[in-house]
Amino acid sequence: MRLVSLPALLLVAATALVQPVRATTPPPPDDLKPKEWKPQKEMKRVFEDFETVQDMEQLTAHIQKVEALLADHSDWVDLNRHYIGLTSPRMADRWSEIQPRYQAFFAKDSTNAIYPYYLGLMDRGAASEALFRRSLSLDPKSYYARCGLGLALLQQMQAQPDSAFPLLFEAVRMRPDHPYGWQALALAYEIQKDFENAIKARKMEQVVEPQSFQPVNYEARDLQQAGRMADATTEVEGFVKKHSSNKAALRALVAAYRSSDRSADAIRVQTDLAGVSKDPEESYNAATMLAAGGDAAKAREWLKKAVEWGFDDHQRAATDIGLAALRADSVFFSSITDQMKVQHEKNKPARIAKVLATLIDRPAPSFVLKTMDGADLKLDDLKGKVVILDFWATWCGPCQMSLPLVRNVYKATQGKAVQVLCMNVWEKDKERAKVAPFWKDKGFPMTVGLADASDATNYGVTGIPTLFVIDPQGHIRYRHVGYGPTMDEDVLYVVESLLAAKQ
Repeated sequence: MRLVSLPALLLVAATALVQPVRATTPPPPDDLKPKEWKPQKEMKRVFEDFETVQDMEQLTAHIQKVEALLADHSDWVDLNRHYIGLTSPRMADRWSEIQPRYQAFFAKDSTNAIYPYYLGLMDRGAASEALFRRSLSLDPKSYYARCGLGLALLQQMQAQPDSAFPLLFEAVRMRPDHPYGWQALALAYEIQKDFENAIKARKMEQVVEPQSFQPVNYEARDLQQAGRMADATTEVEGFVKKHSSNKAALRALVAAYRSSDRSADAIRVQTDLAGVSKDPEESYNAATMLAAGGDAAKAREWLKKAVEWGFDDHQRAATDIGLAALRADSVFFSSITDQMKVQHEKNKPARIAKVLATLIDRPAPSFVLKTMDGADLKLDDLKGKVVILDFWATWCGPCQMSLPLVRNVYKATQGKAVQVLCMNVWEKDKERAKVAPFWKDKGFPMTVGLADASDATNYGVTGIPTLFVIDPQGHIRYRHVGYGPTMDEDVLYVVESLLAAKQ
């Protein structure tokens, strides 16, 4: 499962409430002078490694590296901040596990200002603000508490920019060579929808982290918000010229060219990305783009490389519109998909081990809803069964890719103590008029639950599709975000392990 983009891991947990830009939003003062950051070598490697993370498997591996480093450096604030961000509901969803740990640290050492700061990162609203204020009262010189409090004051229904910005200006004056303050300042402007000043802050952040693509990527986003699409592309192009092997930047440039209908440039950069990364997914993407662009010969070359480097999603290859021209050559395509199937079986033991290593254990939030057929359904009534919840919407492209795999799970679990429930959320029309025709047209047999947005929020869903597996005792044991070619198999590994444990 490829993540489209990973959110910045610097800030308080609450989702930024978008506020209208106010006349009181001050520009960055002239005396703010950024300096290049010189982190410890270990921290530098952590952040460089994180920029390469593109899927949940890589994220899990990255978290394990961070945990190993924390065992020896538990007092490193930036490492703890990064870890809290990694385990947030938007990422690995492990706050229910780690929050009590930090609470115990604070209970044991209630005069240490850093612990209420950490807890503030894991809270929201007034509670988050109170924790940052507690941290600042314990250490009036705390740079981190200033950053956290400044953002907390903006991330509430009644935003307080007049109080927030002076705190953030003070923070970057204290640590002009540290990225957190500049990131927080830029986000503060973004929350206020003051994109021109956000762009200025991101420029200064780039001085602090010249090797990182993240501030450039966010500046490009702000430029797009300001209506300066060409400038956004130019910024990414400039970074790629200096850092031609940066995979995140190359991916962003491909996306920029595709959105601007510059298909030839997009294909050129995509093949560069595939060559640099030797990533089977990127090579497959290069093949589909070349095939759609009419270059079947080069498309075949990149599809062969994708398989050579481990691509095994034969189901997607067999139906992908982008490969229609290659499927016309039945001899070639049959041969290449047979190789994918062999690779798929070869990868299976490692996949099982990875999936079972990612199991979680937290109570599943209860819900009461209507099904598409008008029946009442409660989660509590499903105790004793393994329950699979798949959050989806009719307009969601990745959902349309993953729903056939959910159907595979449904078919494979018929006659077993398993309930598959497709939780429809975030439809663009309140009446959900498209849901029933969509379901009938696709011929899906799974039960559709007409869920509320609050149900998605309660489960920590910030993007769809997101799938959960709940054990017979009512605990979430597995979470899968986005489309993944082996999602059906991975879910079945989990289901079978839970059913075996029940016996």
